[in-house]
Amino acid sequence: MPAYELFLIIKNLPRPELVQSIKRGAELILKNDGIIRSFENLGHKNLPYRIKSSEGYHTEGNYLLIKFDLPRSHVNSVTSEIRKDADFLRSGITTLKELDESFDAECRCLERGKFMKFPFNFEKPMTVWDKKKVFKNYGLRL
Repeated sequence: MPAYELFLIIKNLPRPELVQSIKRGAELILKNDGIIRSFENLGHKNLPYRIKSSEGYHTEGNYLLIKFDLPRSHVNSVTSEIRKDADFLRSGITTLKELDESFDAECRCLERGKFMKFPFNFEKPMTVWDKKKVFKNYGLRL
């Protein structure tokens, strides 16, 4: 099963109601054969802009991040159920990509404008700019 990340903005609720809405979101994932990996409460914050819901406009919200595994066939049903819930102002599901931590490439400057990526061995270094290409109006080199 692929790994996903669910970002939720929950409207400003008292703590018991907030816990219930978080449980509803988690139960949606579990009901669709998902496995929850972690919860991360990002806290209560002011929203960057006011968000309209069925109950009016909201300027504050609780941010929550849930990491989980879910079959691809169930992602659309989870998304549609979350959008139907009145307590969730905004939501988004993204796919997590596992990074290979053993790979460690670093760039080293060989001389001005030429870089080499290591641990790879290139025969010819990459050139960032060429002295022949100069913008006439600005005097910039690319």
